[in-house]
Amino acid sequence: MGADSGRFRWAVLGVTWMAYMSAYLVRTTVAPLSPFLIEGLSLSRFEVGLLVSASAFGYMAFQIPAGWLVDRVGVRKMLLVGPLVAGSFVLGMYFVGGFPAALAVMALAGFGCGCFPTVATKAVLHWFPLRERATAIGINQTSLNVVGVLTASALPTLALVYGWRAAFIPVALIPIAASVAAYTLYREPVGEEPPKVSGKGGASWAAVRGVILDRNILLVALACMGLCVCEFAFTGYLVIYLKEAMGVSVAVAGGYLALANLGGAVGKPFFGAQR
Repeated sequence: MGADSGRFRWAVLGVTWMAYMSAYLVRTTVAPLSPFLIEGLSLSRFEVGLLVSASAFGYMAFQIPAGWLVDRVGVRKMLLVGPLVAGSFVLGMYFVGGFPAALAVMALAGFGCGCFPTVATKAVLHWFPLRERATAIGINQTSLNVVGVLTASALPTLALVYGWRAAFIPVALIPIAASVAAYTLYREPVGEEPPKVSGKGGASWAAVRGVILDRNILLVALACMGLCVCEFAFTGYLVIYLKEAMGVSVAVAGGYLALANLGGAVGKPFFGAQR
């Protein structure tokens, strides 16, 4: 890795951080806006939980296809596709009239978010040496918590002033703008252009099955599943709980949610740092 490439790797990290943050913006909107959605769309608490989970469903469903695609078309093109899909679909929340439409919109937007664990990780693997990769991934993952801070602190105020539908407009436009910026700024490392795959090419499904059934990977996946259950339950219902059970305003409740996300943003680089 030359000197120029060594310096450029931090610019790459900045580009993937920006794109990841913009796409994940979509996944963090329902929780701070949940009191407004309950009133505006006549939702039950159970339906709010399903809306929070809907984007996660699209996120989950697109993980393996996203990995297959990034191996074939490269990181740069997927940096364009991911936020563009997420932003374009979530714009539909401005027009929804009920729960089924909102559920479909959030699920479809989640597919765009599903590009990013794979895309960001592959960019780090390409550009960072082994000794720096965990630190780089830890820094990259802070984008999720930073955007959680932004949405929790800003969206309730936007909804109070302009209405909850208007609050989804910046949530849609920021990822769309970021997709163009990331595609423009990122470049594939020299010698790492995506391979040309013939019609008979493709993934070795025996290898994929081996990875899926690997004991260590299964244990890590189960541990992460438990952590995600706690995260979604906490972030999805914190604002509703503080407003209805503790009597605080939506704006203040959003501040507490922002504080929780700030803790995650501080913790990730710390645990990713290598000695």
